[in-house]
Amino acid sequence: MPIDVADADNRPLEQTEIAAFFYFDVDHEKTITVKSAADIRTVVIRPLSMHIKPVIRGNEISFKIFKPCQIVLEVNSWHKALHLFANPPEKNRFSKSNKDDLYFGPGVHFPGVIFAKSNQTIYIASGAVVHGAIFGKNISNLTGRGEGILDGSLFRRNIDTINMLELVNCHNVAVSGIILRDPQVWTFLIFECMHITINNIKLVGMWRYNSDGIDLMNS
Repeated sequence: MPIDVADADNRPLEQTEIAAFFYFDVDHEKTITVKSAADIRTVVIRPLSMHIKPVIRGNEISFKIFKPCQIVLEVNSWHKALHLFANPPEKNRFSKSNKDDLYFGPGVHFPGVIFAKSNQTIYIASGAVVHGAIFGKNISNLTGRGEGILDGSLFRRNIDTINMLELVNCHNVAVSGIILRDPQVWTFLIFECMHITINNIKLVGMWRYNSDGIDLMNS
């Protein structure tokens, strides 16, 4: 897409388009069926290395997956692609073990900036949309997990400058499963940290200027 950086606050709407995503659990062979609103000319399923063969019947596309994966379904072109996040079933359901643990259940939440603490678990459940950010500084033994969405769309560019997930001088942190959507600046900043584990997270909606993905700095 063309880029006009004169207005560094937001990318013009005409340079963006809606993309969709869907997430679910997979622990065995599963047949996925998608209905297309447009007449189907071509179908591409990425990554091509998975060799997924779609079957087209009218306006329906079906295919099989055999394990957890992240794939993109392109109908007719890469525009308005459908992103599918097939997660492994959770082995350890959330159970509060620390008074500082936070649980965001299915539904919409507006916590703003969450200031993380040592020995804390922040759990964003499947079906949850958390409008906010997570900031941790000089802490250790933090866990952020779940299958839900951490959403930065309500933050204002160049006014709310917090990264969606920011770790500064943190140790022994594990982040897994969650979806980071619509950041206003860098999405996931890791600065002067040690022993950070990142697994199966998804970053979508990187449409605003300078919305880097995962930045590893001096770590």
